[in-house]
Amino acid sequence: DFRYLLNEYRNGILLFNLSEQKIWNQGRSDSTRLLKFYNSRINDYSWKERAEASVYIAGSPNDLLQVKEMLKQHKSDQEIIAAINRNNPLNLVINSGLFERGSHMFVDRARWQNNTDSEITVGNAFALVRVARVLPASAKDSDLVEGALLSDYQDYLESEWLKELKLKYPVRINEI
Repeated sequence: DFRYLLNEYRNGILLFNLSEQKIWNQGRSDSTRLLKFYNSRINDYSWKERAEASVYIAGSPNDLLQVKEMLKQHKSDQEIIAAINRNNPLNLVINSGLFERGSHMFVDRARWQNNTDSEITVGNAFALVRVARVLPASAKDSDLVEGALLSDYQDYLESEWLKELKLKYPVRINEI
């Protein structure tokens, strides 16, 4: 029993060392092949269509009307939130940033055109979505997807290594 356990332990260490050498270290150290892998699968690492937008979510239609008036007066988001949330800090929430299509329920319902405002009501939430600009779908920079890219590349290296091993050492089953 002990000999069997020791043999299993030894084989596990050998497999770990080979995996480290053939897959993990090679994936981390070979930036040229990693970039080539990224370029061959660039569509897997892409942004969907995105909108640069501000979403003003109010608790009542009157609060939303006040927001629209203040925006016409070119008030900043900080001034708007301070005025609307004076009596209740939950009257207005503002979310600003880049939103991928499918990532935000109010932005998804808005018109996706540059410099447009859309009023949206969902249940008891009243929103104004101000889309500044729409960005088309595009590839993510390799620096942004470095972790996922490295993981995918290591999976690729492992599958290629296993194919190579299967060709070199075919499995034969002896029938009795």
